[in-house]
Amino acid sequence: MRPVHHRCLLLGLALVLFLGPLCMAQEPPHPQDPAQPTPKVEETIEVTSRYVPEESTTGTKYPVEAQLVPASISSVSGTLLEEQNANTLYEAMSNVAGASSNRDSGFIDAFVLRGFDSTDSGLLLVNGAAEPRTGTNQTYNIDRMEVVRGPIGFLYGGNAMAGAVNLVRKRPLAEDFFRIEVMGGSYSTGRTEVDLNHHSDDSKLLFRLNGMWQSSDNYRDREELKAYAVNPSFTFAVGSKTSVNIDLEAQRTEGSLDIGIPLVAGSIPDVPRTRNYGSPLDAFEQKTGRVQINLESALSATRTIRNKAYFTDQHWIADGAVLAAVVPIPNSALIIRAFGALDQKIRQVGDQLDAVLKFGSGNIRHEMVIGIEAQEVKTESTVDIGLLPPIDLVNPVETTQPPIVFIPGAGFAVDLKIRTLAPYVLEVMHIDDRWHLSLGGRLDMLDQENGVLGISEEETDFSPFVGVLYSPTQQLSVYANYGEGFNPISLGVVNEDPKPEKSRGAEVGLKTQTLSGRLRASAALYKLEKDNIAIIDQTGFVAQLGDQESKGAELELSASLRPGLDMLFVYGYTDATLTRFTRLDPFTGAVLDFSGNDPTWVPKHVFNSWIGKRFENGFGVAGGVRYVGSRFADEANLVRADSYTTLNATLSYEKERWATTLYLNNLTGEEYETRGFDAVIPAAGFNVQFGVRLRM
Repeated sequence: MRPVHHRCLLLGLALVLFLGPLCMAQEPPHPQDPAQPTPKVEETIEVTSRYVPEESTTGTKYPVEAQLVPASISSVSGTLLEEQNANTLYEAMSNVAGASSNRDSGFIDAFVLRGFDSTDSGLLLVNGAAEPRTGTNQTYNIDRMEVVRGPIGFLYGGNAMAGAVNLVRKRPLAEDFFRIEVMGGSYSTGRTEVDLNHHSDDSKLLFRLNGMWQSSDNYRDREELKAYAVNPSFTFAVGSKTSVNIDLEAQRTEGSLDIGIPLVAGSIPDVPRTRNYGSPLDAFEQKTGRVQINLESALSATRTIRNKAYFTDQHWIADGAVLAAVVPIPNSALIIRAFGALDQKIRQVGDQLDAVLKFGSGNIRHEMVIGIEAQEVKTESTVDIGLLPPIDLVNPVETTQPPIVFIPGAGFAVDLKIRTLAPYVLEVMHIDDRWHLSLGGRLDMLDQENGVLGISEEETDFSPFVGVLYSPTQQLSVYANYGEGFNPISLGVVNEDPKPEKSRGAEVGLKTQTLSGRLRASAALYKLEKDNIAIIDQTGFVAQLGDQESKGAELELSASLRPGLDMLFVYGYTDATLTRFTRLDPFTGAVLDFSGNDPTWVPKHVFNSWIGKRFENGFGVAGGVRYVGSRFADEANLVRADSYTTLNATLSYEKERWATTLYLNNLTGEEYETRGFDAVIPAAGFNVQFGVRLRM
């Protein structure tokens, strides 16, 4: 590793070790000490929203009111997701300003934050630990979803360049209950969810079990889906100040892939929306196992030590058609297909150790997080390529017969291991309860090995963050921030001196709350840049030939104006540009320059609203409107998917232990498309789901 990196690390650790104890030595006795006078505390603002939790942890690693964080943070409650029947991350992301989501190949959740794709610029977390970004992410066991927009690498490291999505799971509670919900509806869909909680007599041992099962034929032909998951969680007390939580999950998803409807001659062809041009041999299976062990010990009222050990094992097999080319013919087109057989294993193990400290006196108070994360991610995969018979666009006749003959030498293998050691720190200084200064940074030291190519690379990168927030009153905050992030070097890059993909983001905004916290609003303006994007160049190899810029505005408003009446409105404007982007066309050999174009599947305007009302007689009604602006389906910006507006509604009735719910989705039958690879995947029209819930 380069000497300068060692010097930076030693200097940073020395400062932390020196300044931390020095500041803590000045800490006065805690206000709860009976020998000290109790300071005057302002009246706590009551928050009653069922849709937006008051506190979040993702932006700071400790619970804090979002009003006091100098960054854009969206927090979506599990109650809202349940009311919307948002069973996956794909559906849940509609509640976040500046975000849009798709489902690649019919089952892979993918989202866009501030114009950047989650596959290489957005980090997915589960309880604060990084997750592989493949497959469907269920929400059956989610207490809330927190989304931080903008560079968040100063706490979580690589890939968090445009933001992070944190799925915070349900934890065991000090009560006993059992809940089961059974649903059914359009496309032969059936779903069952179970939530069981138990506690010991002294509440020192808590247990919770969440589970789900789903089966559906889905809207598109041959796009069947089955999903199973179980999530037991244990929390037990060790003495009076220490608790341990063990969280386990096993999940399995299986079904068929969807290559969508191919783009032909710069347009979306007029063919039946349910038609699937994949082969009858298309299938996938994904199995995921997760383990998290969380320990938290309150050494004092102002010092807390936490440790999170995590392990994820994911294995997925995906066999299916791949769109190779589209050849126009009179009154139709010939779809040239390949067949890809993927076998991939991802194992991820890591540990986060951090301390949360509070100290200071007089008008200056400090909150600090000091931590270190060690992680190893190992990816092993093989891809074999075969050929499928071509199929006609207008009059498809499937002639595929097993077995598939694979082309020797056409496939490839991946054997990649990435080890990371990363100390991080966040210092928040509160000055006179009006000025709040945040300084953060994380130093990632990476060791990458490519077992197939027999090469390795060491890299060290620092992700800084600075934010300032001014709160003249308890109801208003104005803030600004700047941060940087990175993606590790891809070992496929053949440049002599490859560099990490880098991002820089700046943001200004305001947050306000009124009516005793029952009305909350936030607005932000931002600019985000990303350099050194890896693309296939004119030689057919990967080179860093891409830059992207995104500017925009975001607005969120939540309200609980009357008992049982809750509202959420979010809007995002995104102006994203490929400032430098050249790519090799694998079929013609031509070098294509897309500089100045819009990135694919990034709408300029996204609006979402949801309003719900619960009545004293047990009835409830809720509904929302979602608008998504037009998006380009290709980097050449020749094919534009039209804007669309959907209307959803929920009707419910609850009496004693029973509840019934009717979900009405896409009430107007709006026709619109979601993302495919050189293709589009039509979304479902009007559909209905009905559920019955029992709680004991």
